[in-house]
Amino acid sequence: MEKKILAIIGVLIIIGVAIISGAWYLQPVPQTFTGTTESITIATLPSEYSMLLWVAEDKGFFAQNGLNVTLKEYSSGSSSLKAISTNDADFSVSSEYAFITQVQNGADIQQIATIDKAENEYLIARKDKGISNVSDLKGKKIGVIRNGAAEFYLGRYLYLHGINLDEVTIVNEQFAQSVISMNNGTIDATLLPEPQAYTIQNNLGNNGVSWPAQSGQMLFMAISTSRNTIDKNPELIVRLLHSLHQADEFVLTHPEEAKAIVQKKMNYEPAYLEKIWPEHRFMLTLDQSLLVAMDDETRWMMKNNLTNASVVPNYLNYIYTSGMSTAKPESMNIIIR
Repeated sequence: MEKKILAIIGVLIIIGVAIISGAWYLQPVPQTFTGTTESITIATLPSEYSMLLWVAEDKGFFAQNGLNVTLKEYSSGSSSLKAISTNDADFSVSSEYAFITQVQNGADIQQIATIDKAENEYLIARKDKGISNVSDLKGKKIGVIRNGAAEFYLGRYLYLHGINLDEVTIVNEQFAQSVISMNNGTIDATLLPEPQAYTIQNNLGNNGVSWPAQSGQMLFMAISTSRNTIDKNPELIVRLLHSLHQADEFVLTHPEEAKAIVQKKMNYEPAYLEKIWPEHRFMLTLDQSLLVAMDDETRWMMKNNLTNASVVPNYLNYIYTSGMSTAKPESMNIIIR
Protein backbone atom coordinates (compact mmCIF):
# COMPACT_ATOMS: atom_id res chain seq x y z
CA MET A 1 0.00 0.00 0.00
CA GLU A 2 2.78 2.40 0.96
CA LYS A 3 4.67 1.62 -2.28
CA LYS A 4 1.51 2.33 -4.26
CA ILE A 5 1.08 5.72 -2.61
CA LEU A 6 4.73 6.60 -3.28
CA ALA A 7 4.31 5.57 -6.90
CA ILE A 8 1.25 7.80 -7.28
CA ILE A 9 3.13 10.73 -5.71
CA GLY A 10 6.01 10.13 -8.11
CA VAL A 11 3.68 10.18 -11.10
CA LEU A 12 2.05 13.41 -9.90
CA ILE A 13 5.46 15.05 -9.50
CA ILE A 14 6.42 14.04 -13.05
CA ILE A 15 3.12 15.40 -14.41
CA GLY A 16 3.62 18.66 -12.48
CA VAL A 17 7.12 19.13 -13.86
CA ALA A 18 5.85 18.41 -17.37
CA ILE A 19 3.08 21.00 -17.02
CA ILE A 20 5.45 23.67 -15.72
CA SER A 21 8.01 22.89 -18.43
CA GLY A 22 5.33 22.99 -21.10
CA ALA A 23 3.97 26.29 -19.83
CA TRP A 24 7.47 27.76 -19.91
CA TYR A 25 8.03 26.43 -23.43
CA LEU A 26 4.80 27.99 -24.66
CA GLN A 27 5.66 31.46 -23.33
CA PRO A 28 5.94 33.97 -26.18
CA VAL A 29 9.50 34.76 -27.17
CA PRO A 30 10.15 38.56 -27.19
CA GLN A 31 10.37 39.76 -30.78
CA THR A 32 13.28 41.99 -31.70
CA PHE A 33 12.24 45.28 -33.32
CA THR A 34 13.15 45.28 -37.02
CA GLY A 35 12.59 48.96 -37.87
CA THR A 36 14.99 51.89 -37.69
CA THR A 37 16.88 52.19 -34.41
CA GLU A 38 16.35 55.56 -32.73
CA SER A 39 18.70 57.27 -30.30
CA ILE A 40 17.28 58.91 -27.18
CA THR A 41 18.72 60.40 -24.00
CA ILE A 42 17.09 59.83 -20.62
CA ALA A 43 17.97 62.07 -17.69
CA THR A 44 18.23 59.77 -14.68
CA LEU A 45 19.05 59.94 -10.98
CA PRO A 46 22.08 58.21 -9.37
CA SER A 47 19.79 56.13 -7.18
CA GLU A 48 17.94 52.84 -7.15
CA TYR A 49 14.92 54.87 -8.34
CA SER A 50 16.38 54.38 -11.84
CA MET A 51 16.62 50.61 -11.52
CA LEU A 52 14.20 49.65 -14.29
CA LEU A 53 16.27 51.75 -16.68
CA TRP A 54 19.48 50.05 -15.56
CA VAL A 55 17.91 46.60 -15.99
CA ALA A 56 16.56 47.48 -19.45
CA GLU A 57 20.03 48.64 -20.44
CA ASP A 58 21.88 45.69 -18.89
CA LYS A 59 19.58 43.00 -20.30
CA GLY A 60 19.35 44.50 -23.80
CA PHE A 61 15.64 45.33 -23.65
CA PHE A 62 16.16 48.79 -25.14
CA ALA A 63 18.01 47.31 -28.09
CA GLN A 64 15.28 44.68 -28.61
CA ASN A 65 12.82 47.54 -29.06
CA GLY A 66 14.97 49.49 -31.50
CA LEU A 67 16.28 52.05 -29.02
CA ASN A 68 19.83 53.29 -28.58
CA VAL A 69 19.56 54.82 -25.10
CA THR A 70 21.99 57.14 -23.35
CA LEU A 71 21.39 57.39 -19.60
CA LYS A 72 22.59 60.78 -18.34
CA GLU A 73 22.73 61.32 -14.57
CA TYR A 74 21.49 64.46 -12.82
CA SER A 75 21.71 65.33 -9.14
CA SER A 76 18.01 66.04 -8.63
CA GLY A 77 14.61 65.50 -10.17
CA SER A 78 14.25 69.22 -10.87
CA SER A 79 17.49 69.38 -12.85
CA SER A 80 16.55 66.15 -14.61
CA LEU A 81 13.23 67.64 -15.72
CA LYS A 82 14.84 70.91 -16.83
CA ALA A 83 17.05 68.87 -19.18
CA ILE A 84 13.94 68.28 -21.30
CA SER A 85 13.27 71.99 -21.83
CA THR A 86 16.94 72.67 -22.62
CA ASN A 87 16.99 69.77 -25.12
CA ASP A 88 19.72 68.00 -23.16
CA ALA A 89 17.45 64.98 -22.72
CA ASP A 90 14.38 63.51 -24.39
CA PHE A 91 12.98 61.89 -21.24
CA SER A 92 13.43 62.48 -17.53
CA VAL A 93 13.16 60.63 -14.21
CA SER A 94 11.83 62.65 -11.27
CA SER A 95 9.48 62.51 -8.31
CA GLU A 96 5.90 63.61 -8.78
CA TYR A 97 6.62 66.59 -6.47
CA ALA A 98 9.39 67.86 -8.74
CA PHE A 99 7.03 67.35 -11.70
CA ILE A 100 4.21 69.47 -10.30
CA THR A 101 6.68 72.18 -9.35
CA GLN A 102 7.87 72.37 -12.95
CA VAL A 103 4.28 72.33 -14.26
CA GLN A 104 3.46 75.28 -12.00
CA ASN A 105 6.52 77.05 -13.43
CA GLY A 106 5.09 76.66 -16.93
CA ALA A 107 6.97 73.61 -18.21
CA ASP A 108 5.22 71.90 -21.14
CA ILE A 109 5.81 68.32 -19.99
CA GLN A 110 3.88 65.06 -19.76
CA GLN A 111 4.21 62.04 -17.53
CA ILE A 112 4.04 58.74 -19.41
CA ALA A 113 4.48 56.23 -16.53
CA THR A 114 5.99 55.66 -13.11
CA ILE A 115 8.88 53.24 -12.60
CA ASP A 116 9.06 53.09 -8.81
CA LYS A 117 6.90 53.72 -5.78
CA ALA A 118 8.89 54.24 -2.62
CA GLU A 119 8.46 54.72 1.11
CA ASN A 120 12.02 55.59 2.07
CA GLU A 121 11.82 58.98 3.81
CA TYR A 122 12.59 59.08 7.54
CA LEU A 123 12.34 61.69 10.26
CA ILE A 124 15.41 61.21 12.45
CA ALA A 125 16.21 62.97 15.74
CA ARG A 126 18.95 63.05 18.36
CA LYS A 127 17.95 61.74 21.78
CA ASP A 128 20.55 63.92 23.48
CA LYS A 129 18.51 66.92 22.27
CA GLY A 130 15.64 65.77 24.47
CA ILE A 131 13.73 64.02 21.69
CA SER A 132 12.27 60.58 22.19
CA ASN A 133 8.72 61.17 20.92
CA VAL A 134 7.33 63.15 17.99
CA SER A 135 5.77 65.65 20.42
CA ASP A 136 9.29 66.55 21.60
CA LEU A 137 10.04 68.11 18.21
CA LYS A 138 8.19 71.34 19.09
CA GLY A 139 10.68 74.20 19.21
CA LYS A 140 13.48 72.08 17.71
CA LYS A 141 15.71 72.79 14.69
CA ILE A 142 14.95 70.44 11.80
CA GLY A 143 17.10 70.25 8.69
CA VAL A 144 15.27 69.79 5.40
CA ILE A 145 15.46 70.95 1.78
CA ARG A 146 12.95 73.78 1.41
CA ASN A 147 10.35 73.71 -1.36
CA GLY A 148 10.84 70.01 -2.04
CA ALA A 149 9.17 66.69 -1.32
CA ALA A 150 11.02 66.36 2.01
CA GLU A 151 9.46 69.57 3.32
CA PHE A 152 6.03 68.32 2.22
CA TYR A 153 6.49 65.03 4.08
CA LEU A 154 7.76 66.88 7.15
CA GLY A 155 4.83 69.31 7.20
CA ARG A 156 2.30 66.54 6.65
CA TYR A 157 3.85 64.25 9.27
CA LEU A 158 3.99 66.99 11.91
CA TYR A 159 0.41 68.06 11.14
CA LEU A 160 -0.84 64.49 11.58
CA HIS A 161 0.86 64.51 15.00
CA GLY A 162 -0.60 67.85 16.11
CA ILE A 163 2.38 70.09 15.30
CA ASN A 164 2.36 73.02 12.86
CA LEU A 165 5.39 73.87 10.76
CA ASP A 166 5.69 77.25 12.48
CA GLU A 167 6.18 75.43 15.81
CA VAL A 168 9.58 74.15 14.64
CA THR A 169 12.61 75.94 13.18
CA ILE A 170 13.33 74.84 9.62
CA VAL A 171 16.99 74.82 8.63
CA ASN A 172 17.24 74.82 4.83
CA GLU A 173 20.06 72.47 3.84
CA GLN A 174 20.89 69.79 1.33
CA PHE A 175 20.84 66.11 2.30
CA ALA A 176 24.62 65.82 2.54
CA GLN A 177 24.79 68.84 4.84
CA SER A 178 22.04 67.40 7.04
CA VAL A 179 24.21 64.32 7.60
CA ILE A 180 27.05 66.56 8.80
CA SER A 181 24.74 68.73 10.91
CA MET A 182 23.18 65.72 12.59
CA ASN A 183 26.60 64.25 13.33
CA ASN A 184 27.87 67.42 15.02
CA GLY A 185 24.55 68.34 16.65
CA THR A 186 23.98 71.72 14.98
CA ILE A 187 20.45 70.56 14.16
CA ASP A 188 18.18 68.47 16.37
CA ALA A 189 16.42 66.43 13.69
CA THR A 190 16.14 66.00 9.95
CA LEU A 191 13.87 64.45 7.34
CA LEU A 192 15.52 62.83 4.38
CA PRO A 193 15.49 59.69 2.21
CA GLU A 194 17.84 56.77 1.84
CA PRO A 195 20.81 56.41 1.70
CA GLN A 196 21.39 59.46 3.90
CA ALA A 197 18.83 58.23 6.45
CA TYR A 198 20.68 54.92 6.73
CA THR A 199 23.99 56.76 7.24
CA ILE A 200 22.63 58.98 10.01
CA GLN A 201 20.88 56.10 11.77
CA ASN A 202 24.13 54.13 11.81
CA ASN A 203 26.16 57.15 12.94
CA LEU A 204 23.84 57.99 15.83
CA GLY A 205 23.31 54.42 16.99
CA ASN A 206 21.46 54.38 20.33
CA ASN A 207 21.49 58.20 20.39
CA GLY A 208 19.08 58.30 17.46
CA VAL A 209 15.35 57.83 17.09
CA SER A 210 13.55 57.66 13.76
CA TRP A 211 10.07 57.36 12.28
CA PRO A 212 8.91 56.47 8.75
CA ALA A 213 7.80 59.90 7.58
CA GLN A 214 5.51 59.39 4.58
CA SER A 215 2.44 58.30 6.54
CA GLY A 216 1.47 55.81 3.84
CA GLN A 217 1.74 58.24 0.91
CA MET A 218 4.04 56.79 -1.70
CA LEU A 219 6.73 58.74 -3.51
CA PHE A 220 6.29 58.21 -7.25
CA MET A 221 9.26 58.21 -9.62
CA ALA A 222 7.90 59.23 -13.00
CA ILE A 223 9.13 59.14 -16.57
CA SER A 224 8.31 62.42 -18.30
CA THR A 225 8.85 63.94 -21.73
CA SER A 226 7.75 66.95 -23.78
CA ARG A 227 4.43 67.18 -25.59
CA ASN A 228 6.43 67.71 -28.76
CA THR A 229 8.18 64.33 -28.41
CA ILE A 230 4.83 62.61 -27.92
CA ASP A 231 3.20 64.39 -30.86
CA LYS A 232 6.12 63.66 -33.20
CA ASN A 233 6.57 59.99 -32.33
CA PRO A 234 3.95 58.28 -30.14
CA GLU A 235 5.24 54.89 -31.32
CA LEU A 236 8.60 55.72 -29.73
CA ILE A 237 6.83 56.11 -26.37
CA VAL A 238 5.33 52.63 -26.72
CA ARG A 239 8.72 51.08 -27.52
CA LEU A 240 10.30 52.74 -24.49
CA LEU A 241 7.48 51.52 -22.26
CA HIS A 242 7.72 48.01 -23.73
CA SER A 243 11.39 47.99 -22.73
CA LEU A 244 10.55 49.04 -19.17
CA HIS A 245 7.75 46.48 -19.00
CA GLN A 246 10.27 43.77 -19.86
CA ALA A 247 12.51 45.20 -17.13
CA ASP A 248 9.85 45.12 -14.42
CA GLU A 249 8.99 41.51 -15.33
CA PHE A 250 12.68 40.66 -15.03
CA VAL A 251 12.86 42.27 -11.58
CA LEU A 252 9.81 40.26 -10.49
CA THR A 253 11.14 36.92 -11.75
CA HIS A 254 14.89 37.45 -11.15
CA PRO A 255 15.17 39.62 -8.01
CA GLU A 256 18.68 38.48 -7.12
CA GLU A 257 19.99 39.31 -10.59
CA ALA A 258 18.25 42.67 -10.39
CA LYS A 259 19.91 43.35 -7.05
CA ALA A 260 23.25 42.46 -8.61
CA ILE A 261 22.69 45.10 -11.30
CA VAL A 262 22.00 47.73 -8.62
CA GLN A 263 25.01 46.55 -6.62
CA LYS A 264 27.25 46.89 -9.67
CA LYS A 265 25.88 50.35 -10.48
CA MET A 266 25.87 51.89 -6.99
CA ASN A 267 28.39 49.74 -5.08
CA TYR A 268 25.98 49.43 -2.16
CA GLU A 269 26.80 47.34 0.88
CA PRO A 270 24.82 44.07 0.77
CA ALA A 271 23.21 44.84 4.15
CA TYR A 272 22.01 48.23 2.91
CA LEU A 273 20.64 46.78 -0.33
CA GLU A 274 18.64 44.17 1.60
CA LYS A 275 17.35 46.89 3.93
CA ILE A 276 16.04 49.18 1.19
CA TRP A 277 14.63 46.54 -1.18
CA PRO A 278 11.25 46.28 0.62
CA GLU A 279 10.95 50.09 0.58
CA HIS A 280 10.45 50.08 -3.21
CA ARG A 281 7.98 48.75 -5.73
CA PHE A 282 9.93 48.60 -8.97
CA MET A 283 7.02 48.36 -11.40
CA LEU A 284 5.85 50.14 -14.53
CA THR A 285 2.49 51.69 -13.62
CA LEU A 286 0.21 54.66 -14.13
CA ASP A 287 -2.16 54.85 -11.17
CA GLN A 288 -5.00 57.07 -10.04
CA SER A 289 -3.13 57.36 -6.74
CA LEU A 290 -0.51 59.41 -8.61
CA LEU A 291 -3.12 62.04 -9.43
CA VAL A 292 -4.41 62.00 -5.86
CA ALA A 293 -0.88 62.56 -4.53
CA MET A 294 -0.21 65.47 -6.89
CA ASP A 295 -3.50 67.15 -5.96
CA ASP A 296 -2.76 66.68 -2.24
CA GLU A 297 0.75 68.09 -2.57
CA THR A 298 -0.46 71.11 -4.54
CA ARG A 299 -3.08 71.94 -1.92
CA TRP A 300 -0.37 71.75 0.74
CA MET A 301 1.88 74.05 -1.31
CA MET A 302 -0.95 76.56 -1.70
CA LYS A 303 -1.74 76.47 2.03
CA ASN A 304 1.91 77.14 2.89
CA ASN A 305 2.43 79.85 0.24
CA LEU A 306 4.95 77.75 -1.69
CA THR A 307 3.30 78.28 -5.08
CA ASN A 308 1.64 81.08 -7.03
CA ALA A 309 -1.16 78.72 -8.03
CA SER A 310 -4.58 79.69 -6.71
CA VAL A 311 -6.34 76.52 -7.85
CA VAL A 312 -5.16 72.95 -8.24
CA PRO A 313 -4.34 72.31 -11.93
CA ASN A 314 -6.05 69.44 -13.68
CA TYR A 315 -3.00 67.18 -13.75
CA LEU A 316 -4.81 64.77 -16.03
CA ASN A 317 -3.90 67.27 -18.76
CA TYR A 318 -0.23 66.55 -17.99
CA ILE A 319 -0.44 62.75 -18.16
CA TYR A 320 -0.18 60.84 -21.44
CA THR A 321 -2.11 57.61 -21.04
CA SER A 322 -2.12 56.13 -24.55
CA GLY A 323 1.41 54.75 -24.29
CA MET A 324 0.69 52.70 -21.20
CA SER A 325 -2.71 51.66 -22.57
CA THR A 326 -0.80 49.99 -25.40
CA ALA A 327 2.37 48.80 -23.66
CA LYS A 328 0.95 47.57 -20.35
CA PRO A 329 -2.82 48.11 -20.22
CA GLU A 330 -3.30 46.08 -17.03
CA SER A 331 -1.25 48.69 -15.12
CA MET A 332 -2.90 51.80 -16.61
CA ASN A 333 -5.43 52.71 -13.93
CA ILE A 334 -5.90 56.44 -14.51
CA ILE A 335 -9.58 57.41 -14.62
CA ILE A 336 -10.15 59.44 -17.79
CA ARG A 337 -12.64 62.15 -16.89
